Amino acid sequence: MATANDILTKAKSFIGTKESPQGSNNVIFNTHFYGREVSGSDYAWCCVFVWDIFRMCGASSLFYD
Repeated sequence: MATANDILTKAKSFIGTKESPQGSNNVIFNTHFYGREVSGSDYAWCCVFVWDIFRMCGASSLFYD
């Protein structure tokens, strides 16, 4: 199972990730969550980022529980 350090290390690896184009909410974390590229104000990605980090670390149950 992933440790807190694993999750933080994974999250830190995405420092500097940006939306493309800027302000669009089109970012890889949304693509993973929705299964396709999305953009617009309906797709804020702050919580989706956290979900995706836990998912990538194999710790989805920690996120949902």
